[in-house]
Amino acid sequence: MKSLMRLYGFLRPYRIPASISLSLLVAMVAADLLIPRLTQRIIDQASPPATCTWSSPRP
Repeated sequence: MKSLMRLYGFLRPYRIPASISLSLLVAMVAADLLIPRLTQRIIDQASPPATCTWSSPRP
């Protein structure tokens, strides 16, 4: 923990660019995670639900 506080001292003059960089990093990760979710939603809405035309054997 002591080393993190020491690093914070070096980062203090650059706190605005560092906070902007951190915010952009979080936004980029959110966008990367959003792409598969949007693709899933598009595929689920575009294709009709599969219906089973055959039935499994019943005991």
